[in-house]
Amino acid sequence: MATTLNITDNFTELVSKFNELSAGVGTITGLDIEGESDLANIITSIYALIDSDTDFRSKISVTDAGGDGSLSYSSSTGVITYTGPSASESRAHFQALDLGGDGSFAYDSSTGNFSYTGPSASEVRAHISVTDAGGDGSLSYNSGTGVITYTGPSASEVRAHFSATGDLSYNSSTGEFSFSDSAQRTDSEIRGLISVTDAGGDGSLSYNSSTGAITYTGPSAGEVRAHFSAGDGIAISSGSIALETPTRFRLFDSTGATLLDLYGAGSL
Repeated sequence: MATTLNITDNFTELVSKFNELSAGVGTITGLDIEGESDLANIITSIYALIDSDTDFRSKISVTDAGGDGSLSYSSSTGVITYTGPSASESRAHFQALDLGGDGSFAYDSSTGNFSYTGPSASEVRAHISVTDAGGDGSLSYNSGTGVITYTGPSASEVRAHFSATGDLSYNSSTGEFSFSDSAQRTDSEIRGLISVTDAGGDGSLSYNSSTGAITYTGPSAGEVRAHFSAGDGIAISSGSIALETPTRFRLFDSTGATLLDLYGAGSL
């Protein structure tokens, strides 16, 4: 059967047909190409195409279309080499977007570091405010230092809350009250309007409406002695404390040490 080479044959078919032709006509050097020039030329071209690695590698090329990494081809070795993205190429795809507000957000493409810095003292203070709604005293805020200051009512503010009516008059500038008796009462009449009540207890309190003097007298000795009483082996008479029978009397402090140690009868 004749072997036919077709332009549409794939590589495997060309090799197979070439082998058939080689088996039928011998080696290329033994051919009589005088009469078989067309066939010999075809076979020679196919042989050269199949046998030469260099010719095959020259038919291949690689295009690096850009982007990260690189792609290359060596036509002398037939090796296609791909190198992945470098660190700098990878970092170049990142960025930091600081949308404002307190603090800051940044990115260093040379190191790949993202950094966030929190709000500064001035940014924090800027969010604080103070409103003095009126009234006595004052309240203020210094955004430069963050200090809130309250100042209490002044003397004039305090005096402004007082007033007087009737026979009393009031000077808000000095805070002084004045009494003006519209009925023009005498001293004795005024003293007669005052009274004092002694509600009991030690001492006494009295009032002399003739002189206007209020007198307080402290507790008498008898009133003081009335608050003390005797016990077993102890007698009290006119403020004098005595041991009635031979008795040992000891006084201790909080640590247990003896402060006073008496034994016998008689006055203390």
